[in-house]
Amino acid sequence: MFDQTTHEHDIRRAVSKPGARDTLAVAVAEGFIRNSLAQNADPEIAQLAVHKLTGFEFLRSLSGRRSRAQISNNGLDIETVDAFIRTMPFDIPESDASDD
Repeated sequence: MFDQTTHEHDIRRAVSKPGARDTLAVAVAEGFIRNSLAQNADPEIAQLAVHKLTGFEFLRSLSGRRSRAQISNNGLDIETVDAFIRTMPFDIPESDASDD
C-alpha cells in the first residue's frame, strides 16, 4: 500500500491532478512509515514515529518526495530524516517538490 500510494501521488503530480490526500490509502501508507520508524534501532529515528506532522505531508516528507528545506519546514529534524532515508531505496531530492 505504501508503494502504490506513493506512486499514485507521483503520477498525480506529473499530470497536475492533485487530490486524494485524505484517504484510507494515505492513512495506511503513513501508518506503514510510522511503524517502520518506531521499530528502528536508532532511538532518534524511532522518535520520528510520534512526530506531530500527519497525513499526506508526513508521507511525502518520509518517502523521498520533499527536499531538505521542505522537510525542515515541516518541522522534522533533517539529519534524523536523512539517516532514516539513507537506509531506504530512495533519496531526498535536491530541489523543492510540489504536489499542487
